[in-house]
Amino acid sequence: MNKENKYEHVFYLCSNQELNHKFVDEPLSISIHPTGIFVCIAFSNIVQIYVYTIHGFNLFKQLEISNARIVRIKNSNEIDY
Repeated sequence: MNKENKYEHVFYLCSNQELNHKFVDEPLSISIHPTGIFVCIAFSNIVQIYVYTIHGFNLFKQLEISNARIVRIKNSNEIDY
């Protein structure tokens, strides 16, 4: 894939909400918090936590974790990777 292409993902947040977002890198794993406010996305060299707002994603936190193939947000607000 060349550098101009972006990876696109459609999030179905609940029965009547949908968010379409384009990423520069390919997401390896995506997890949505049960409240729908936080979205955790793993890439090849970083894990990013976004806050979902009416305007889309806003970066909340960035963690330097490589090759996290699975990320999961638990009900206790912990992140497994």
